[in-house]
Order: sequence, then structure tokens, then C-alpha cells
Amino acid sequence: MQYGKANPGKLNYGHLGTGSSQNLLAKRLEKVTGMSMTGIPYKGAADALHEVVSGRLDLFVGPPFAVMPLYEGKQLKVLAVTGKERLASAPNVPTLTESGIPIVTFAWLGICAGAGTPQPIINLLNSKVTPILKSDEYRALLAASGSIPMSSTPQEMQDVIDDTVKQAAPLVDEFDLHL
Repeated sequence: MQYGKANPGKLNYGHLGTGSSQNLLAKRLEKVTGMSMTGIPYKGAADALHEVVSGRLDLFVGPPFAVMPLYEGKQLKVLAVTGKERLASAPNVPTLTESGIPIVTFAWLGICAGAGTPQPIINLLNSKVTPILKSDEYRALLAASGSIPMSSTPQEMQDVIDDTVKQAAPLVDEFDLHL
């Protein structure tokens, strides 16, 4: 962080496009810490992580399932996790908050259907997916990859989407990240 403040624009971070979760988090980091970084877009997490491992990219916020094998193989260092708690798969890695940066955020994956999908179809899909998400095998697989398994109702998922938009919209406006 000290280097980033003392050398504006010299630290580079990878992101998956304007307005992506990585781009938004980097803008929040800049705002909270006073750093100024240079964003570099990548087509995917694998490309960005390859650049981190090679030393050509300073920072990338990636999904745990992609980062953890490289971390465990000692190919890269994980500086912090963005959630409220440390990951069970990386208990020695602090959260951003523990590191003195008051940011808590997370990426999520959800199963979505078109806006006009009838509610009985949504309910049927949820009734088929939920038992898989709650299974011990699936939860163990996600936990081993550094992810936090959870399931929800369709309304709870909608609440997560709405909250994400509510958090992201001011940053998109402030940093003119409109597509």
C-alpha cells in the first residue's frame, strides 16, 4: 500500500473488463487507501493469474477455485481475502479488514432464468438445485477450492443481486465505468 501511494499509477491490476468485480474492487481500494493504480483488462482469470505468476502483473483479485492451486503450489502470494472471515482453506491469509482496509465484498455465482420465466418453473429449478448445493460432497468440493458454499431461495438470490447493484452503482458513476 505504501508503494502504491508513493508511486501513483506504477502498480497495475488485472480486471475482466470495465465495471467487473475486479475493476470495482480496485477502484474501492484506490479510494479507501489513497493509492492510484493502472488497470489492465484480461479475457479471463487464467490469463491474469498467469501474468501475476510471471511477475508482469502486480495484483489480481481472482476466484478462489482459480487462485488456491497457485497459492498452495507457492506460485503466488495471497495478500488478503475480501470476505468477512478468513477462508478455511487459507487460514493464515487475513481479510482486507484485518489488514487495515475496511472493505468487505464477495463475488457470487447464481443460477438465473429469464425475467419472464413462470414462477412454477423457478420453484422447480430451485427444488432440484438446492439439494445438490446442500450435499456434503458439493460443500466439501467448494470448501476445498476456497469457496464458501451456500444456497438460497430465489428471493434471497434476488436480494443479493439487488444489494450488489446498490453497492456497485455509486462506484460505476463516480469512476465513470459505464459501458
